Amino acid sequence: MHANEFAAQFYCQFSDRSDGELAEAAGRYVQATEAYDLTVCTGPNRNGEILPATSLELGRINQHAQRELDNLCEQFAGKYSRREILQAIRRYDSRYQK
Repeated sequence: MHANEFAAQFYCQFSDRSDGELAEAAGRYVQATEAYDLTVCTGPNRNGEILPATSLELGRINQHAQRELDNLCEQFAGKYSRREILQAIRRYDSRYQK
């Protein structure tokens, strides 16, 4: 173990497992849900994102996002927890929004 690796572990700075395939999958999730939102939502555009105009639209995009997340969790079952997947999506989404 190198000194840098030891220091990182000592200070609880573990490597980010979201790099690689999980980060790519999170990116695909964000892009797929955004693309679906564009086909459903008819509300105002805020900060480059179209918003749902009705509770029906909100329900449809939430159901779609949940299905996409369930598929992702199924794809990575045993490899990453649902929590880790959601964290990777949040990290990707925060980078994507900048």
